[in-house]
Amino acid sequence: MNSNLKKKITNIISFIEGKNIIISTHSLADVDGIASAFGLKLFLSKILKHSLIDLRFPKCTKYNKQIIKIIESICECKILNTSSNIDFKPDILLITDTNNYNQIRFKELNLKYRDIKSNLIYIDHHRKGNNLKNKPLDKYNIIMDNYTSASEIILDILRLFNIKLNKCILHLFAAAILTDTGNFKYATNETFSRFNFLLQKGLDYKIILGILKMEVDVSEKIAIIKGSQRSKLIRYGDWLVCKTQVSNYESSVATSLINLGYDIVLVISPSKKSDAFRITSRANQKVINETGIHLGELFNEISEISQGNGGGHNGAASHVGKIKLESTIEKIFSYFEKKLIEK
Repeated sequence: MNSNLKKKITNIISFIEGKNIIISTHSLADVDGIASAFGLKLFLSKILKHSLIDLRFPKCTKYNKQIIKIIESICECKILNTSSNIDFKPDILLITDTNNYNQIRFKELNLKYRDIKSNLIYIDHHRKGNNLKNKPLDKYNIIMDNYTSASEIILDILRLFNIKLNKCILHLFAAAILTDTGNFKYATNETFSRFNFLLQKGLDYKIILGILKMEVDVSEKIAIIKGSQRSKLIRYGDWLVCKTQVSNYESSVATSLINLGYDIVLVISPSKKSDAFRITSRANQKVINETGIHLGELFNEISEISQGNGGGHNGAASHVGKIKLESTIEKIFSYFEKKLIEK
């Protein structure tokens, strides 16, 4: 087990003991964000003796909410409605599954950024972004991009401290791992090891598979179809890159187009009200292994152009920009050309 991780979480525990704590995750929370925050609440509730802890979730998509509701029903537990509504001024905001404050909806958490901006601690599996530079509590952040999901980090923490896992958390973690790895498509050996641990502790794999195979919402289907219709093929030798545009469900669109046969997919979502935009990208394992492409690094670097923030993994990343969409896209394709065309 990771001794460095135990040291990091021990430092956090020492720092936050006795403080008022709120735990949350990124906006439009996915299963991994919800599971990791829920698991962190379980852990801290067992460890901290003199702290008030509240779990607050932002809005999540209809699809992810359905997954959570089914787990709640099968495991007879409460996940989304576990906030104790403690009326206190928080000393610390613990955020899981992102290290980008632009992805936190403070209003949805009944918080103001100016009141808490110096007291954020992140536990995340995405590569460290520019927004973390010189932050007051940076030394307490746990950013470990060798993990394929934030829930795996929390799972390892629970195991390091011998915290018992109930049926609810077992199935919640399993759903998080499967959704974040694309049903093990981006899994590592360590991912399989952690999933095997969940199975040994009583996880019912058939239940999780049934949950994740549920019907996709019609609005998501429409976004996927539109993304396919608007797709533009850019070829670099034998590598096929797709550029398309939709207004929502960017991740689903990107994944669907990768499954269609593209090596890299770039999904752009411009704002209708301003110059802001979102870009989501996916790459298959073959192009990653053979060219060294790292979408997370690329989406962090383009922040200098867009004045935004972004990051992620080598095969999955996102970026939120404020200005200069066209210049940002040019930079992205310049990177692709450099990586994909043999010299």
